Amino acid sequence: MNKVVGISLVSLGLMSYLAYDSFIAKPKALDNSSKSMLAQIGIKEKWFDAFKVMDGSIVLSRDIESSFEDGDTVHTVGTIEYAVEDQHFCKYVDFKFKLGSLNDYQINNVSNCLN
Repeated sequence: MNKVVGISLVSLGLMSYLAYDSFIAKPKALDNSSKSMLAQIGIKEKWFDAFKVMDGSIVLSRDIESSFEDGDTVHTVGTIEYAVEDQHFCKYVDFKFKLGSLNDYQINNVSNCLN
């Protein structure tokens, strides 16, 4: 009886760890990578000035709606919003990028948000 209980507890622990890793930890890390890349894209595409974000002149918000990994390429759909004084800008961006890269991205579609 003790051997069966021990094996069951180990199996349950292993399944719990795999479920946590697959459904919580990896998606959260993927969203964080996507948010960072979305900010990099905004800087490189000159949608806003990075120095104004650092000094607090621009309030920047990034939301990832979906992202999934295909090998080392991540496909992401998200929005980037920024506000300068009385002006508000919002872009809806569909893009893909290589994991671990700062410059390797491809924008599939960019449009203004419907506000």
